[in-house]
Amino acid sequence: MEYLVDTNILIYEMIEDSQYHDEVVSKLNKLDRVNVSIISLIELALVLWRLNIPTKIIINRLYELIIDEKYNIVELEKRDLENALNMIRKEVLSISRLNDKIILSTAARNKWGIYTYDKDLKRECKKIDIPTL
Repeated sequence: MEYLVDTNILIYEMIEDSQYHDEVVSKLNKLDRVNVSIISLIELALVLWRLNIPTKIIINRLYELIIDEKYNIVELEKRDLENALNMIRKEVLSISRLNDKIILSTAARNKWGIYTYDKDLKRECKKIDIPTL
C-alpha cells in the first residue's frame, strides 16, 4: 500500500532530536515511494520557520524533497479542495481544519493510506476507512 505522509512526519524526519525521528526514518526507508502533498511542503516550511530554522536550511530541505526520486510531490487538485470544503461545511468545522481535510481528500482520491502521528487525523481516517501507518 502507498501512503501520503502528513506534515508531522516530514518534521520528525528532519529534526534529529525529535521523539519520533528514528522511527520515522526507519518507516520511510521501508517505503518504495513517499507521497507528499504540496500542502504538506508549505506547512513544513511554515512550521520550520516558526521554529526559527534558518531560511537557507528550509529552502535546501524543500529542494531535497523535490529532487529526490523517492518523493512523489502530489499537486493539489480542484476536487481535493472542493471535497475538503464540503467536509468542513458538513461537519461544521473551523476552516483551520482545511489542510487535514485536503490531506484526507487527496489520500482518498488516490486510494492511499496516510502516515501521521496526528491523533485527530488518525481518528478521521478511521471514520472513512483510510488506513494509517
